[in-house]
Amino acid sequence: FAIQTTVTMRQDEASGIIEAQLAGAVSRTRWALQRLLIPAVGSAVLLLLSGVAIGLGYASAGGGTDLIGELVVAALTYWPAVLLLTGLAVFLFGWLPHFTVGGSWAVLAAMWILVVSGDALHLPSVVLDAVPFTATPHQPVEPMVWTPVLLLGLVAVGLIWAGVSRFARRDIQTD
Repeated sequence: FAIQTTVTMRQDEASGIIEAQLAGAVSRTRWALQRLLIPAVGSAVLLLLSGVAIGLGYASAGGGTDLIGELVVAALTYWPAVLLLTGLAVFLFGWLPHFTVGGSWAVLAAMWILVVSGDALHLPSVVLDAVPFTATPHQPVEPMVWTPVLLLGLVAVGLIWAGVSRFARRDIQTD
């Protein structure tokens, strides 16, 4: 969801629609940040709902409702990892706009391949831990460790800032 809604910024640029949107009194930075509210807030809501759904599934299987809150928090700990993917798409949009769509999806595909087959391929733990989703603490099984969550969030903010600030200074590139 986050990648798909973020790359629409590039699709709007490539189709030429962005020129009409930026012709008014809105700055490029404001336009981009407003567009990024959708993947940021939407992914948080989706993670929250998935935590509730997992908690309700656990409760309906006879586990009780006492873990619903913990499972919601566990789902929300993945939000910085999702924002990092959003940040990567924004970074590509700002710096390499023609590679935004393909590059964003290729990185997600590579991450999932590493997550799914990394152990079977006997990849070093350093490589596997570099994937945002494996770097996130596996709540509620493991104790909460805030360092990777905060680092993922900081990297995400840095990528978003770098992409938006570059977009504000570069020419519009239509296909």
